[in-house]
Amino acid sequence: MKKLLIFLMVVQTSSVLADDEQVQVISKGQTAPFSGYLFPESKAQQAAKDRLKLDGLEQLNNSLQISITLYQKNSELDQTKLVEVAKQNDNLALRLRQERESSALERVLWVGLGVLAAGVGAAALNAAR
Repeated sequence: MKKLLIFLMVVQTSSVLADDEQVQVISKGQTAPFSGYLFPESKAQQAAKDRLKLDGLEQLNNSLQISITLYQKNSELDQTKLVEVAKQNDNLALRLRQERESSALERVLWVGLGVLAAGVGAAALNAAR
């Protein structure tokens, strides 16, 4: 509970510490120029340090948010590339299958042509005898 109260006080006073016009140094026994919270100098310094840490954490958070956004965009690009590569792979597989089928047909035609040539050669030999 104490830590929560300190945190809330730091957050509340950080806006005051950020505005240089409202921060005034007063001495013991001097009347405060406005109403509000009065901190000893050590606590005010700690609040300023905490504010700097908070600013650093905000910058870190912003940086991480940018990193997450860039990661998501890269992931989307990678997915798009993956789909494109899959399409190209399918097209190549189809072309390879077509080439293999036409090669088989060509082989049958060459064998048939060889049989025909052998038959013509054999007929020519029989006719020459």
